[in-house]
Amino acid sequence: MERRMRLLISNVPSSRQDHSLTRWIEARGYGVCRITVIRDFAYVQLKDESRLDEAAQMLNGSTLDDQPVRVKRVVQKSAIVRPAWM
Repeated sequence: MERRMRLLISNVPSSRQDHSLTRWIEARGYGVCRITVIRDFAYVQLKDESRLDEAAQMLNGSTLDDQPVRVKRVVQKSAIVRPAWM
C-alpha cells in the first residue's frame, strides 16, 4: 500500500483557488506537485517530500489574505487521511 506524505493547510480563505494557493506556497520556496482545496482546507503534495516537516513548521501560523493558516503534516493511506502523529 502506497503512503503519501502531505501537508494539511486549514483555515484557507474561501477566496483561494488551487492555483493561487500553489503560487503562495511556491513563493516561499516549496515546489508543489499536487494540491486539492476543499472549502477552507487544502491537501498539498510537495515535489520534495523530504521538506514536509520544514514546510509545515515554516508555513504554520503565517497569513494568507490576512488570515492565519494552520499547517500539519499528514499521512494518507489509501482514501484515509490521518495526522502524522496518529
